[in-house]
Amino acid sequence: MIDITDKKLIEKELSDQKQNIENRYRQLTEIMSEAFAITELDFTIVYANTKFYKLFEYADYNSKFSLKKHICSTENFEKLEKILKTSIENINNNSFDYELEWQTKNNKKIQTILSISKFFDSIQHRYFYAVVLTDISRLKQIENELRLAKISADDANRAKSEFLANMSHEIRTPMNSILGLTHLSLKNSDIPEQVRDYLMKIHKAALTLLRIINDILDLSKIEAGKLTLENIDFNIETILENI
Repeated sequence: MIDITDKKLIEKELSDQKQNIENRYRQLTEIMSEAFAITELDFTIVYANTKFYKLFEYADYNSKFSLKKHICSTENFEKLEKILKTSIENINNNSFDYELEWQTKNNKKIQTILSISKFFDSIQHRYFYAVVLTDISRLKQIENELRLAKISADDANRAKSEFLANMSHEIRTPMNSILGLTHLSLKNSDIPEQVRDYLMKIHKAALTLLRIINDILDLSKIEAGKLTLENIDFNIETILENI
């Protein structure tokens, strides 16, 4: 008969030490703000913190499942396969970050940043993945809302520019008639001075309004990127008098 009491005591001590290390490890991962998991090389869960299970809407925090079944599309699945292949071939065991879309247990789509790193477990003598998922679903939703808001604002701005351009053209036609008729009337030497003064004021006001219309048209051209600059002589005194 061989006395194995000491051997059993040593095994128990080692088992207790391992359990203490695992408990501390679990405590550290539970206080993380991100979802964290240890997986096999086929992406099957070995261990995951509570946030990880909640992210994928699992009520049983001891469930063992493969993350591959939660990939949303063929495109994302192929992307994940490429990620795993790159990680396996990486001899330096660096961490890689990727953006992936997943589907939870209840078929809800979530957007995440996947951080993955391969490591060697010296106790079990094999490789595992350390996986961190950062939920960016809300950020993606805000990003999409901002994109839609920008599209809506651009459409509204374009409609405003088209409206101003059309209205400016519509107003310019009768304005040219006013300018033409007042110009012809002022050439008549038989009109009374008071009427001439009225016509002069009408003519100047029409010219001012025409300049405003042209400025509106220029703004529409600027917004459309079609404004062309002209190089012409001008009288600065005349411009200042009309301001």
